[in-house]
Amino acid sequence: MVTRHRPAPRRRGVSRKCRGDQRYAAGAAGLRVAPMGTGHNSQPFGDLSGTVLLRTSRMAGIEIDPAARRARVQAGALWLPVVEKAAAHGLAALHGSSLDTSVVGYTTTGGGLGWYGRCHGLAASHVTAVELVLADGTRVRADADHEPDLF
Repeated sequence: MVTRHRPAPRRRGVSRKCRGDQRYAAGAAGLRVAPMGTGHNSQPFGDLSGTVLLRTSRMAGIEIDPAARRARVQAGALWLPVVEKAAAHGLAALHGSSLDTSVVGYTTTGGGLGWYGRCHGLAASHVTAVELVLADGTRVRADADHEPDLF
């Protein structure tokens, strides 16, 4: 299968406000928005005509809370730095076999079945909250109790 990969202008989001503004502007112009982490698997995007590709590679922040045994990552974070930061606290991350893929893409687009899957299940089952931008530019935090339909 051959698909066209000629998106409208690419944007590199850095801040939450920047991502929201870009999303809103694209929608107002009648364009689709497709987030792209590492580009590891761009085939699901299909035809990118009329689509603004939102590259998340600069949004790579990672916070490890060793007491809660939890990682908080931005949209462009890759697994290798997460694994390294978690290991510094004696923790392991539920990563897959490729450490150069994005945490968000791996966890959300296939469930995240990795090396620890038999013991701990899918990585997606361990996501506790997400922060996202809606089509109208509104920023939302979703978890099991707040905006559960988005979560």
